[in-house]
Amino acid sequence: MLRKVGKCLICAGVVVLALSVNVRAEYKPPDTGRQQQNKSAGSRGCSESLPTIILAAPDNHIAQTMRDNPVFFVKISKASSEPVLISVYDPNQIDAFWKQELQLLPQEWTKVTVPRLPLEINKNYVVNLSIPCGGLISSGQTLQLLFKKAASPTTSKNLNFEQLAESGIWYDALFLAYEQNRDAFMQYLENIGL
Repeated sequence: MLRKVGKCLICAGVVVLALSVNVRAEYKPPDTGRQQQNKSAGSRGCSESLPTIILAAPDNHIAQTMRDNPVFFVKISKASSEPVLISVYDPNQIDAFWKQELQLLPQEWTKVTVPRLPLEINKNYVVNLSIPCGGLISSGQTLQLLFKKAASPTTSKNLNFEQLAESGIWYDALFLAYEQNRDAFMQYLENIGL
């Protein structure tokens, strides 16, 4: 989808030309054959009304990053007195590589930059987000999502967000769009139904 930004104005015989920029914000999932379930969410035995946790990621395939320090975007549906707990781990290990508490504002995307982790290329990892209920994680709201560390093309340092999105590198494309072009960032989120 192309979106044209800018206009040409003609006023009293004077032509004022505003720069026209084409923003192409279309994400193409990687072609990895059969897709698998990559997301699980739920809550157990909590009598409180907890907010829904939303991670900016497609839910019909495993999204990729080339970064050793992935960047995720998270929001919650309504205010919460409890922090959101985020962790990243290898699904074959017991302990998380990294975890942190976040205080999120409702309905606002928060950028979460994970520190450099020992992620292996072509391996799946899990990002886990939880809101405790009454101080207990086990009865709170939880969202788990798989992500994959992708190989970096030799030219990856020069790729812009459009090229990354066309290559199926979701998290990196979303991060660069957020940093460089908020309209494209929002278009990527619309592409995946958020």
